[in-house]
Amino acid sequence: MNNKVIIGVIIVILVVSGIIYGVKNSNTDSNVDITIGAVLSQTGYGAVDGVHIKKGMDLAVMDLKKEGINVKIVYEDDATDPKQTVSAIQKVINQDKVDVVVGPIWSFLVDAAAPVIDSNKIVTLSPSSSSEVVEGGSDYMFYGSYKNIES
Repeated sequence: MNNKVIIGVIIVILVVSGIIYGVKNSNTDSNVDITIGAVLSQTGYGAVDGVHIKKGMDLAVMDLKKEGINVKIVYEDDATDPKQTVSAIQKVINQDKVDVVVGPIWSFLVDAAAPVIDSNKIVTLSPSSSSEVVEGGSDYMFYGSYKNIES
């Protein structure tokens, strides 16, 4: 199995587990519904990563459904374009009302999205970039890639 698919599955499971833990501790309803916004590069040169991350997320949703956990992922393609990344982040937050966001996937896209993420205070995971190459960042942004200086 492709490493990026495995990473995608792990990311979704970790994010969803954190949400489920919080929801189950504050709610006695056993049917948990979670909505994740996924702003991934499905086209453009970033699609080399984005397509694999999407496949991993889709696998995780199927696995969680077997456990009785309902997860809906709202996918948005940013086409590896910072302007489209910002629009997609705004859409999933304001229109789709997601609980968390996965993506953007590359550092220059994270730089573009960081102000929107910060102002909306939404927990976001960038699965394939690390904080060492992001210039701005956000207190709400977490990274799924290790730092090169630590490898």
